[in-house]
This record gives sequence, C-alpha cells and structure tokens, in this order.
Amino acid sequence: MSRRIVEAATVADGAYNRLVLLVGPHGSGKTRALRAVAAENSWPTINLGLELAQSLVDVPPSRRPLAAADATDGPVAAQHAGVVAVDDIEVLFEPTLRLQPLDLLKQASRSVVLVVAWPGSSSGATLTYAEPGSPEYRTFDTTGLSVLPIEWVSSL
Repeated sequence: MSRRIVEAATVADGAYNRLVLLVGPHGSGKTRALRAVAAENSWPTINLGLELAQSLVDVPPSRRPLAAADATDGPVAAQHAGVVAVDDIEVLFEPTLRLQPLDLLKQASRSVVLVVAWPGSSSGATLTYAEPGSPEYRTFDTTGLSVLPIEWVSSL
C-alpha cells in the first residue's frame, strides 16, 4: 500500500508544487494509510485542523481569513523535513474563512513535499470536496498535481 504513496512523493520532489493528494471519502482509509506510510518513512504528521484552530483561537473573526492563510505554512515549515504528511484539512473549507484550500496547499508545498489526505473525490483532472448543495462544496483542477485515489493505493 505504501509503495505507491512513497513513489508519488519521490516524483513530486522534483515538481514545482510538491503536492501529493491521497483522495477518498470520509471513512475510506486515507488517514490509516497516510499514518502508516508516514511512520514507515519517518515523515512527520500534521493535524492541520488542530494547528489552525490553535492559531486562530485568539484572532478576531474578522481577521481569521487572513490569519488562516498565513498560519497554513507555519506548521509545515516548522517540521524541517523533506516530506510532511498532512491530515484533517477540513477547516480549510470553512465558508467563513473564505480560503482557497488547494492554493494554500500548493503554496506550502513549494519548499517541502506534502502528502495530504483529501476528503473528497477525483475524476479526471477534477478534484471535489463535499457534496453538491453543501455550503462547503468545491471543485478544483488538478492539472500538474499528483492525485492518488485511495482505491488505487489500497489495491496493492
């Protein structure tokens, strides 16, 4: 299972955006797979939701969108590692924060390979978060990114 993730991280290391997205719906095994490969390869793991919540707790609501964007890079840079596993990214989609989640992850991946558990789905060059009709529903273009649907990873 971990071989495909490690291979994708190795390939991503030479890219402009060093981002690998491990994609699947909630409960599909993304976190389990991500944590297993991180442990096997000594990659630090970040719970991005917890990190952002802690950094935003004292920030007035009107300033949270800007503070959240700035706080996304901090936990990644603090790891001083070549590859960082990132989980629990749902806070990036909070409508009141008005963030561009994929852009933030791309930005953070310019200096380190990020392997991110993405709760959603992918089809062709389209990445989806949440279901149509949900206030958090978003679609993204994945051209140039490494996208690993969890079923590809689990099929080994």
